[in-house]
Amino acid sequence: MVALVILLVAACGGGGTRVAAGPRRLPPADPRAVQLFLDANRTAGRGPRFEEQAISQYRQALQIDPRLWEARYNLALLLRSRGDLASALGELRRARETQPGSRDVALALGDTLREAGRYDESIEVLRAYIDGDRDAVDVRVALVMSLRAATRYDDALEQAREVLVRQPSNVQALAAVGRIYYARGEHEVAALVLRKALALDERNAAVHNDLGLVALAQGDDQEAFVEFARAVELDPTFIVARLNKAAVLVQAGDYEGASAEYRRAIQTDDTNAEAHLGLGIALRGLGRHQEARAEYQRAIELEPSRPAPYFNLGVLLAEFLRDRPGALPHFRAYLERAAENAPQREAAERYVRDIQGDAPAAAPARPAPGGGRGGRGRGGPQRPAAPRGGSR
Repeated sequence: MVALVILLVAACGGGGTRVAAGPRRLPPADPRAVQLFLDANRTAGRGPRFEEQAISQYRQALQIDPRLWEARYNLALLLRSRGDLASALGELRRARETQPGSRDVALALGDTLREAGRYDESIEVLRAYIDGDRDAVDVRVALVMSLRAATRYDDALEQAREVLVRQPSNVQALAAVGRIYYARGEHEVAALVLRKALALDERNAAVHNDLGLVALAQGDDQEAFVEFARAVELDPTFIVARLNKAAVLVQAGDYEGASAEYRRAIQTDDTNAEAHLGLGIALRGLGRHQEARAEYQRAIELEPSRPAPYFNLGVLLAEFLRDRPGALPHFRAYLERAAENAPQREAAERYVRDIQGDAPAAAPARPAPGGGRGGRGRGGPQRPAAPRGGSR
């Protein structure tokens, strides 16, 4: 459930006790808008099925009093949880214009910009807040994540050290440092730092997942599996860790076990294209080709710009369902989307040539990975809607 700001109602229209020092003083909010705000909070607290009603109530409150920035902030959180980042950003920017002193708004805006891949803007927002409050540790941690996402590792380490000067036992900062060293390929140092973070919070699922990624990079699949399994045990809804666990099972040839993990991920989020792609790969390994085909098609439906499902579907059709002409458009679609240095590009080009020439294809290529080990490329400790990457 989205973590709405509820306590701010005590200062609706004003600065409030949950904002940074020196908030802008505003005129008292319209009581009718405040009541709708309270009603919306209660509605949102009833669960996901009531989110649409809560959104409507927040918007009604804002129609009455557009300066009620707390309602705009809560509305933005709900919109972001539903994947509507553009609308969430619009509401957060308006909330920030009304109340620039709110730490909650600064954090949410920085996080949402990072999730949208707009790293420079995220960094700008978070830096601006820190300039006014040097000891805002949570904002500085968010800045570390945005700098890391932008591959500005030296700057990220500098900010992480600033956090640790103020809070030596800050697990998020230590984990961020470990992830930076991991991204740099300094795996032994990354493991050392992450173990230190785990000593402070042994039940941190994100850190266990990060240690699993480090173990994979060091070639220790067994240790990686243990860490991913521990992360999932601690948080069964942690999809990234479950996908990583499933990917290790695929590599070990345990398609039945992998299939079960991918299905659990889909139960948590049916819109996760990576989970559907991974399930397709596992089902193909089990010889359940029509089911695999449906999963590849679902992955394409969810993320049409992603290359891997097209390649896997092409291989399935060409080699297992004996439909080489039907495979051709999927290989072409893959080539249109894949990077020039993509590992499966050469195999896809060969398939296209062979099918067009009606000649037998060369030995079947391996399925393009679904990225299940990953979450590696999108990482960072998460606040309500942070990017994936071995972090929460």
